[in-house]
Amino acid sequence: MNTTRTYLLLALLNLMTVYAFSQKVRMGFLGGANFTLANYDFPKDITIDNAYVSSWQANPGPGLSLGFDIEYDLSDKLFASTGIVLNQYSFKAIKTNDYLNQETILENKYQFGVFELQLPLLLHYRVGKFSAGVGTFAALGVAGKFTFKNVENGDLENDYHQALVFNKDEMEYADFRPVNAGLSGEIGYGVKRWRLAAHLDLGLVNLAPKAPSNDVEVQKYPLKRSSLGMTFLYQPWPR
Repeated sequence: MNTTRTYLLLALLNLMTVYAFSQKVRMGFLGGANFTLANYDFPKDITIDNAYVSSWQANPGPGLSLGFDIEYDLSDKLFASTGIVLNQYSFKAIKTNDYLNQETILENKYQFGVFELQLPLLLHYRVGKFSAGVGTFAALGVAGKFTFKNVENGDLENDYHQALVFNKDEMEYADFRPVNAGLSGEIGYGVKRWRLAAHLDLGLVNLAPKAPSNDVEVQKYPLKRSSLGMTFLYQPWPR
């Protein structure tokens, strides 16, 4: 009889634990838009192949985010969040060469489109309908496309396209290392099951390959990629 009561008590305790855990967990879908901020450590005002590099700039490009979000309440004010997000990033870089002793201006335009899976982990503080979170992220590049255009004195000379390659080993034509990681921050405003959030992902990993391609000069220098965006989150669970 005592054994039966013990089992019943343990079963009741397990049910109460599952119920309590379910009350603290929220799950839902998110989607949004982002802008990619690419930072190249490229030397400016130098001479390369008899050409004076007068300008080097990286321009942000638009992208999209789709994912699944999981949140867990640590207290009335604190909650943690994670999930899996598919991000599409795009950015471009333009290197302008002024050739010495010639009236020639040559522009090399590099356009990148990258798809990656991201795993965020943030700790949030809630005040009323507002929240602020800080944490980290890790991401894995899964696909992408690269476009190169060569423009001389305003006229297109040649261009080509190729699929991006992600490889951590030394490869002659490896376009990016596969893993990105860094710091994340978010400010959100939520109403019932909905939340609108602005976020910043600060990439800290050098994504340039160990053995850069000779055809893509932009990859000979360290590259770090960050993003700034907005997301809508809808949490249908629990009901």
